[in-house]
Amino acid sequence: MMPCRDRSLPEWIAKIKRGETSGTPKQESEVDNKEYCVCRKPYSGRFMIQCDFCEEWYHGSCVNVTATEALEIDKYKCRACKQKC
Repeated sequence: MMPCRDRSLPEWIAKIKRGETSGTPKQESEVDNKEYCVCRKPYSGRFMIQCDFCEEWYHGSCVNVTATEALEIDKYKCRACKQKC
């Protein structure tokens, strides 16, 4: 099974994948300090999953989804989007 490639990645993840770590310290700290997930903490290199409905990013550990389990999910729906239904 291959990971889904049809979603656009946030620019900060695309830069990491391209190996672009150089830049002004201000830009790097902004990327590192941007808050995501229900825990409102930064990326910090942890596995993350994106909700296919609201496009918010979540740490897998915060929403109880492992990287292996994520490969088997066709469309991930976060708790907030599930409650909207």
